[in-house]
Amino acid sequence: MNDLTVLGVQPQRYKEITGICQDNIKFFVESLLARQIEVILLTIIPPAQPELARRLVWNDKISQSVEEINQYWLNLPATERLHIIDTAKVLKDAQGRWHDNVNRDTLHLTPTGYNYLNQALIPILNRSPRF
Repeated sequence: MNDLTVLGVQPQRYKEITGICQDNIKFFVESLLARQIEVILLTIIPPAQPELARRLVWNDKISQSVEEINQYWLNLPATERLHIIDTAKVLKDAQGRWHDNVNRDTLHLTPTGYNYLNQALIPILNRSPRF
């Protein structure tokens, strides 16, 4: 996410910055899978509504980039070694609203938010003998 926040002041670099971020994630995932290492990938946590101070350097291209990158990963077929957790589904309700008390601010979670993510990880960790 930090790599994408530059879009707030340089939205014209959307394609370049989104591509670099996606390539970096792909590199890590592919490198681990090539070594037969099981991977649990949490999608990029979508940003919450920016607070007043952050609105000065915010652009909707940031959220758009997060969505584009996440959709790439969510559209991949499931494999035995790659587990993908959709953080938006974990942290939001069926109507797309954030669960109560999960956001500390635009980009950071509260302990409650991390607890939601932990609960999503537990079934994967319990199923796999490699963890």
